[in-house]
Amino acid sequence: MATLSELLTRNLNHIKTVDDLNQTSMGELCGIAQRTISNILTGSHSPSLDKLEKLAKGLRVPAWTLLHPLVVTRARNRQEIRELESIVAAYINGRDADRRRIALAAGLSDVDPKPQDVAY
Repeated sequence: MATLSELLTRNLNHIKTVDDLNQTSMGELCGIAQRTISNILTGSHSPSLDKLEKLAKGLRVPAWTLLHPLVVTRARNRQEIRELESIVAAYINGRDADRRRIALAAGLSDVDPKPQDVAY
């Protein structure tokens, strides 16, 4: 299983690609220096919680999305990111039978109906 730093790096790079951003524009959106963005995107630096919050706010996604193993990397565009955020929220709040139905409807057939490795 990937570490939180690895998930963050992968998800931020995916959002950068989906939104056609460069490091400078991502930094401007988030109010974070380009050098820091570069270090986060390469995995050589793990951001503080304050910077994680700035990243989420600047990129207009919930902070948990940046650390989730499925939401961002399965999306091909911003609309799909939002749809998957909704699906995951319903999945987290649902009963076991609902979780399986939601996962299958979302094309996430490899998702465990009762995830053990995610803290809510």
